[in-house]
Amino acid sequence: LEHREVASVIAGGLDAEPLRAAGAERVGAWIRGGIEALADDVRSGRLSPEALGTRLTRAPLEDALETSVPNDDELAEAARILRDRPPAGRVAMILPSNVETAVVRPLVWALLARNEVAVRVSSRCPGITRALVARLHERDQALGRALGVLSLDRGQDAGFAALGAWADALHVWGRDDTIARLRERMGRVPGAHGSGLSLAVISRRGAERLEVEALARDVARHDQRGCLSPQAVLLEEGSGNDARALAARIFDALSRLEARWPRGRIEPDEAARERRWRGTARAVGDWVGAA
Repeated sequence: LEHREVASVIAGGLDAEPLRAAGAERVGAWIRGGIEALADDVRSGRLSPEALGTRLTRAPLEDALETSVPNDDELAEAARILRDRPPAGRVAMILPSNVETAVVRPLVWALLARNEVAVRVSSRCPGITRALVARLHERDQALGRALGVLSLDRGQDAGFAALGAWADALHVWGRDDTIARLRERMGRVPGAHGSGLSLAVISRRGAERLEVEALARDVARHDQRGCLSPQAVLLEEGSGNDARALAARIFDALSRLEARWPRGRIEPDEAARERRWRGTARAVGDWVGAA
């Protein structure tokens, strides 16, 4: 049956009772420890990007994992916010393909809220989530019983329908057309996290504090796939920056960063979108006389 994998994960009994009985400090340390263990395995070479199925090269992957680890203050604040809220119950997450570590923050909140969580991973980067969940299971098997991972193929309509019927709360990340298709397949309106576009804005007040190297790192993170990776830079009039000179500085910084953070694999559909974006930017530049 198409929904056999869903049944084996969720009907087999994800169990959040140990998680609900555990104190916030234990749960927070468990989550942070699992993420740190995965980051350490990548940093040490025990896990390669190829083994994880990620499209990122090692250095950007290390950065993505390290910047995903919640600190003590973040965990304490999340626990405080969630303390008096009842668990949603059974939570299903359908992850995007653009950011390999996108599961971390939603997973932190779902587990701190004491939910049972089933995660459907993208076929483009399946290994990161599976490796993280495996390390969480290794650190605490009882708490890990609240977690399951699915790898449903896109065409498995019955599997998605079964997942939608099981979940009390459903969250979907992806392009708007992907979310629309899943809404039809699953027969319900999910918590939708659609396409994003990030811009860097340099104001008159902030121009003096501009760090071009830091801006280049933000652009390059996740190979510029993430919704927080700027796609364009806007200059406020009077900021004291010349657009052409600033563009040259950013490209120089990106060229230097390339030696340490080499770009990973680009899928054909991503390359096509990138060409369209560049063509549009050139056309706009020609139109306003900035090219």
